[in-house]
Amino acid sequence: MFPTDVTAPMVQKFLDVPRLYAIDPEFEFGWWYSYFWKEAKSQVDARKEDLKTLMSQIYNAAQDTGKSALDVKQQMAPGSWFDGLKPPIKPPMRDYRKREILTTLLRMGFKAMPVAAISSDKAGPTGKKLFEEMLWIQKNNRQLPLAIGYRGVTTTYDQVLKYEGALNRVELKLLHMGDKWHPFSEDVYAKKMYYRLGSNDNCLYTVSSAADSAKIAVGFPLIEDENIFRLPAKPIKDWDAADFERCRQGNFPVSLAHVTCSVNSKVQDGVFLATESYLYLFRVTEDAQAVHTEDFLVGIDRKMAGQCQERGVRRIPLADFLAGLRLHRVHLGPQRTDGVVAFTEECKYQLGDKWVSDSAMTDDTFATEKFHGDKNAAAEFLIRFRKLYKSGPIQGERDYGAIKQDKPVVSTRKLAIPAGLAGMNQPVSSPVKFQINRTGQSAKVGSTEVRTGVSDRIEIQQIIKFGLNFLDLSQLKGSKKDLYFGRS
Repeated sequence: MFPTDVTAPMVQKFLDVPRLYAIDPEFEFGWWYSYFWKEAKSQVDARKEDLKTLMSQIYNAAQDTGKSALDVKQQMAPGSWFDGLKPPIKPPMRDYRKREILTTLLRMGFKAMPVAAISSDKAGPTGKKLFEEMLWIQKNNRQLPLAIGYRGVTTTYDQVLKYEGALNRVELKLLHMGDKWHPFSEDVYAKKMYYRLGSNDNCLYTVSSAADSAKIAVGFPLIEDENIFRLPAKPIKDWDAADFERCRQGNFPVSLAHVTCSVNSKVQDGVFLATESYLYLFRVTEDAQAVHTEDFLVGIDRKMAGQCQERGVRRIPLADFLAGLRLHRVHLGPQRTDGVVAFTEECKYQLGDKWVSDSAMTDDTFATEKFHGDKNAAAEFLIRFRKLYKSGPIQGERDYGAIKQDKPVVSTRKLAIPAGLAGMNQPVSSPVKFQINRTGQSAKVGSTEVRTGVSDRIEIQQIIKFGLNFLDLSQLKGSKKDLYFGRS
């Protein structure tokens, strides 16, 4: 079968298939096909010839009996085969057929990004530096640039030590990426850092995603990322026992935060979606492999400016980690752009082969190990970092322009947590205040002027409890109309 044999009905039949190969076991061929296809499918209108090539490769692989040549007698006509397509189908028997299918998908749905320099004054269409926070350190009588990157993940302190930082899994040939059937087994693909054209962000395996500010990083990992979290598709007030169990089904649980807050100066109790995550600060040196994902996207389509403010690095060795915060994140809605407020639960510094607390860390030791002995540069970093976590909760970014009906969901229905559900029960030791200005006029949030377009002024005062079974929510104090945030 050749690309010219592919007809429009065959293409439509193929595109209508929800999942061609089984995705279990994880990271086998079917799983990787699904990962690449998600991005490639978004490009089928612009890459029609590649789509025909892909269909030809899939058909030929399905007709391959595994013998030295194709068994012509067992071949089915392409039109009949696609018409009778009933997934999941068996994966190809030969490594080279698997590789050519995945390679076609890679070419369709991914683009390699150019390595950027951290010391440039401006980078690309956005006019922004690769990393906004820059320090200059003295080393061997030379002044060297050192940037500060931010990374929001679910990886714990102990896991960072275990993994020796955030090393590149392609280079380590993990998850079958070193197998002959995988495109990343070949250096021509493995050494590149890719952008995902469908998801409009960094490839999860060739790039370690980062940000140039805490504001961006605390939104990650995304609460809407189903590979990590499982979120019921209805308001919290309508959750039942099955929905609470669904929250546990992701790799990490979705919790609830019982908070005190005010809406237009009226004090109420509220229940918000919540997750636990980690925010790490790391150093990026002048010889690092880094990419300016935001500029790359704007270079493709200027209308996408501001839609993806990511950066990326090839790897983050353990020695480049500087400090970390364990966070309780309160989500104002089921998507990152609805807003997130992060409360610091724990602060640690990375030294040697361990994480240490503020009280166990000396500034001189930190300067020696992380800043080549430059005490001034180390002091400047520590001042910034301590201000970050001691000045109150961290506000994540919000896409105010995307908000349409973003008002509190208020219900008179009493919500009782089903009995017998184990969960975290952690009161916050020191109440903190944080205000989100939603006045409906131009207002300043932090140092950024925004147009909110909504009419509520919300102030989150304190997390009272964090978990899934902290109390019967019908006992919430204040107004009989309790405030719930969730899908609406």
